[in-house]
Amino acid sequence: MTPTRQLAAIMFVDIAGFTALMGADEATAMQLRDKLKNKLTEQTSLHCGRIIKFSGDGALCSFESAGESVRAAIAVQLSIKGWALLRCHTVTVQHDAQRHSHLRWRYLS
Repeated sequence: MTPTRQLAAIMFVDIAGFTALMGADEATAMQLRDKLKNKLTEQTSLHCGRIIKFSGDGALCSFESAGESVRAAIAVQLSIKGWALLRCHTVTVQHDAQRHSHLRWRYLS
């Protein structure tokens, strides 16, 4: 497959204080992580994105546009506002990405 270039908006999300929470209350930490993963899966799908990788309490997501990534980030942040103990760090950046396959991405700076 010939590599193609495309503009990709990248969003990274992780749970603030997750390591400390795991040490204090592992069951609650895992429940919050699962709730975040479910909400993130829902919002990336609704906003033309996909989760590239979910590991531990963090997720790397890709979107077709910066606007969609920001809308997804806002939706995730607003949806977790009422969840006790959960604060999320969300960073959205836009990169020129060269896609080699549907599973591997190389980000060009």
